Amino acid sequence: YKLFTADVTPETVDWAAGMMLGELNVNAIIAQIVPGAGGIIVRGIAVAGERQVERVEVSADGTHWLQAELLDPPSRYGWRRWQARIALEPGEYEIMARAWDSAAATQPERLESVWNFKGYMNNAWHRVKVAVTG
Repeated sequence: YKLFTADVTPETVDWAAGMMLGELNVNAIIAQIVPGAGGIIVRGIAVAGERQVERVEVSADGTHWLQAELLDPPSRYGWRRWQARIALEPGEYEIMARAWDSAAATQPERLESVWNFKGYMNNAWHRVKVAVTG
């Protein structure tokens, strides 16, 4: 597996010029959103490659972040399940998740900053649109 810059396309790729992939980036994903009274419960998993997942945060607006509860003990190379309850009024939201590893590395905000035509190493904030009803 090789990583290429954003300007490389399948038609212009020089396979010898790609960077070999090794260690995984820190990444949190949203796996489930459960509606509840007065808000939602967001559940997911995070991984940090050779490091440990130290923190996961969730947001409904990209400005105010809540620290999620980590459900598994820290370990290198292992997943950590997490969950967070977000109090929300009825409406439409974009729920976001981001993680930090034991070296204080975190995820980039936007996909554009890590985009490549193969999709490898995409660890931008995970986003899921949700409608909260009353």
